[in-house]
Amino acid sequence: AEWKGRVVFWGTRAIDPDLQKQQASLTRDWIAHFAGDLLDAREIGEVPSRGSVTSAARHVLFAATGLSCTILHNPRAYTKKVVEAEIDRIVFTAVAPMR
Repeated sequence: AEWKGRVVFWGTRAIDPDLQKQQASLTRDWIAHFAGDLLDAREIGEVPSRGSVTSAARHVLFAATGLSCTILHNPRAYTKKVVEAEIDRIVFTAVAPMR
């Protein structure tokens, strides 16, 4: 039920100019947050030292958003194990260009 409310909320943000600005700001904040996580992972050797963490962070955000929407459409098909595997794949794919 919470996800259904979020979809309505996102839909409203897609058509209201003031809410679009707020959403754009939130998107920038999330990209910066994920980029920070990737920089931390880079410092301890979990992520390669070359490539753009910002680009990788955008990939993580956009792919995770798509995964979330897909789960909404067919929640019974996505067990915790499947979702965790997909998240691992998203992160692996995001950092692949950094290798």
